[in-house]
Amino acid sequence: MATGGRARAAGDGWARITGVVLLMVLTLSIVVVQYLSALEERALAAAGEQLATLAANVADDVDALVLERTRALDTLSHQLVKDGLVSPSATPLLRAARRTQPDVAFLGVVDRDGRIVSATETSAVGLDRSGDAWFAAARDRGESSART
Repeated sequence: MATGGRARAAGDGWARITGVVLLMVLTLSIVVVQYLSALEERALAAAGEQLATLAANVADDVDALVLERTRALDTLSHQLVKDGLVSPSATPLLRAARRTQPDVAFLGVVDRDGRIVSATETSAVGLDRSGDAWFAAARDRGESSART
């Protein structure tokens, strides 16, 4: 019986060692999963911060471009009024300005009544814009206006 007891004790020893090893592997697996999860959260947070910074930079660039274009168009509109080119003779000048600013889709001049008298698109000449809010605002202020 002494031999059977030793075999059982040796078997119990290996079972305990196997159990401890499995417990260690399980613990190590949990630690690795937690570490990877924390790493993923940090990476996502960093990516989110980078995207927010990029979005803010792009918004600033777009604002600057729109402001630049608005100023250029406002200067052009004031120059047209100053030179008295508020007739179809302004069309070549409008088309030239549009060519230098490819992101501008349309340029036109309206008279005091809101009718387009000169434009980069000939089909727009004669259209009535007196009901548009931008025209009413410019008319009420008594100034020429650039609308983006």
